[in-house]
Amino acid sequence: EQLSAAYLYTLLRLPWLAPDITTALVNGRQPLHLTAKTLKRFAARLSPDWAHQRALLGIR
Repeated sequence: EQLSAAYLYTLLRLPWLAPDITTALVNGRQPLHLTAKTLKRFAARLSPDWAHQRALLGIR
C-alpha cells in the first residue's frame, strides 16, 4: 500500500475521538477551522482525555 508508519499512526488515533466530536464531524457541526487537514495535524497530539480533545479541537 506504500503508506508510511507515521500516516497509519495518525489514522489509528482518530477512532478514539470523543463520541460528541465524532457526531459533530459526521453532522457537519464542527468549527469552521476543523477540516480534515487540521484534524490530521492535531491527531498526533490527541489525548485519550475527551475534555482535552474538545479543548484542543475547539469543540464545546
